[in-house]
Amino acid sequence: MSVSLSPLFNTQTVTENGAPAVGWTVTTYQAGSSTPLPTFTDSSGATPQSNPMVLDSLGLPALGQVWLTSGVAYKFVLADASGVVKRTEDNVTGVPSATATLDQWVISGAAPLYISANSFSFQGDQTSTFTPGRRLKLTTSAGTLYATILTSVFASSITTITLSVDGGTALDSGLSTVAYAMLSSVSDSLPRIAAFTPPAAVRGLRGQPNATTPTTKYDLTVTDYVTLRNNNGESITFSNVGTITIDISLPGPARGGRDRAAALAISSWAYMYFVSDGATISAVISPTAPASFTGSTLPTGDKMWAFAGIVRINGGGQIASMYYRGATASHTAQQSALSGGSAVVETPVTVSPFVPPEALSYCLHTEYANNGAGAGAYSAGVRLVSGSALYRSTIGVTGAAAIAYQNQNINLPNVGQSFNYFAGSALTQFSAWVTSFTVANGGE
Repeated sequence: MSVSLSPLFNTQTVTENGAPAVGWTVTTYQAGSSTPLPTFTDSSGATPQSNPMVLDSLGLPALGQVWLTSGVAYKFVLADASGVVKRTEDNVTGVPSATATLDQWVISGAAPLYISANSFSFQGDQTSTFTPGRRLKLTTSAGTLYATILTSVFASSITTITLSVDGGTALDSGLSTVAYAMLSSVSDSLPRIAAFTPPAAVRGLRGQPNATTPTTKYDLTVTDYVTLRNNNGESITFSNVGTITIDISLPGPARGGRDRAAALAISSWAYMYFVSDGATISAVISPTAPASFTGSTLPTGDKMWAFAGIVRINGGGQIASMYYRGATASHTAQQSALSGGSAVVETPVTVSPFVPPEALSYCLHTEYANNGAGAGAYSAGVRLVSGSALYRSTIGVTGAAAIAYQNQNINLPNVGQSFNYFAGSALTQFSAWVTSFTVANGGE
């Protein structure tokens, strides 16, 4: 065991009158606690001091020098022969060796308490240092282990830390010291200007209604990769992400639920985001579009995000049925934008209930017919810009009472969530349905 000389009680302790503090005691504890912690009599760390230590006729520890476990913080309590506390010193660590060198690991100084194969605790609030995503170096009975922090929670004067140990190994009850990486997992000092940070993107997205609760839950998987970022330029990439379920009935900010307490508005668009704490990945749903989303309402611990896709909340407050493949969302039933239109002048048609404002483009299935009006030529057209023909088609009918139909799929850029149509004559009936739309999630 590595030990360091104590900066306290290795010189004479005297009373208020300047006499040696004969019979006084020094008790040692874990820093910030009342848990006894042993000290040692020499640099080998082989022989423990008594606890409490009793001061001899010279006011020195009767068993000799005081040595502390390296990297562990102590609390010292000095009491007189009657047990009256005279002095308390907390967060005391040993004097480092003159040969100490700079290391990438910083010994925490706090004494860890083993809880389970992947968790331990500290006295006091240590959450500002032990942040999710930070790397740890741990000394256990099995030797030196390395791990990544998953969660760090302070409650009832205790900080509980759960982690993922490298190589699938586990902590044991011999856990004695914990060192954390010099670089924090949050707002670290790595340069941002010269470094390339990949954009947030999702490749290979697959989204669909949850099989059990399709009206309030939506499942996301990623067959390729997802890269998440934050406002500081930090990023992390996950590959082949298994199913993550978003529940719109779960108030937030909560992983797998909403990013705020308020329910999503009916007849509105809702935006899905992958989120990460730097170690694990989940998802949330929000009423905030990507252009305005800053991550301010992420679940506790999460700090990075990536836009995944958009779903419709219908008039009943449920998720409208649609499937995502990559950047394309397909409605499971075609959505009627216009039925039987016969305007002979250019007329605008909105698709806003079926195409979100942020969509890049959408697929429009069109159909027109002559309504049994007899022989002749019948036409209809679609315009993106007023006065400029984009699509126009004509059908010829030879029978006096014949009915003819023309069907066409048109991919339109999303300009104002609308298009213009016109019929060649009042006898033409024009209908249009939205079948899908494409979003900018990195998979387009």
